[in-house]
Amino acid sequence: MKPTDRISEHFTYAEVTHSNLAKGLGMNNDLPIELLPKIQQMADMILEHIRAHFNKPIIITSWWRCPALNQMISNNPNSQHTKGEAVDFIVKDIPNIEVAKYISKHLTFDQLVLEKSWVHVSFVSEGNRKEVLTCSDGRNYRKGLK
Repeated sequence: MKPTDRISEHFTYAEVTHSNLAKGLGMNNDLPIELLPKIQQMADMILEHIRAHFNKPIIITSWWRCPALNQMISNNPNSQHTKGEAVDFIVKDIPNIEVAKYISKHLTFDQLVLEKSWVHVSFVSEGNRKEVLTCSDGRNYRKGLK
């Protein structure tokens, strides 16, 4: 796919695969084509709804991560980012807590984490857990939105 190819109405392939760290290291963070349906599902089931509700641009901070990139960023080798099932983002000019509350009340999701600087949300085809967590220090997670 080309960077400008759309995966949904408001999101491009470039947003899915962008990583300053990967780029700086010359790492290939291209999405395996077999994961494209999961990426499109995330866009359609989660991100496009958020975009429509707030009517503001969504800034993706991390979406797809190749296993090598994920290993550098996360201690979790089973991260949903490596499966095309998770995305971290902010909504321009909207507090993260507002975004997280909207997701929690109105969307189907697997995991929702209110982080200090972004919102993390994941979606799976079947068996979404609707797990809601808050993490304000990058290490300690508490149940619920706080």
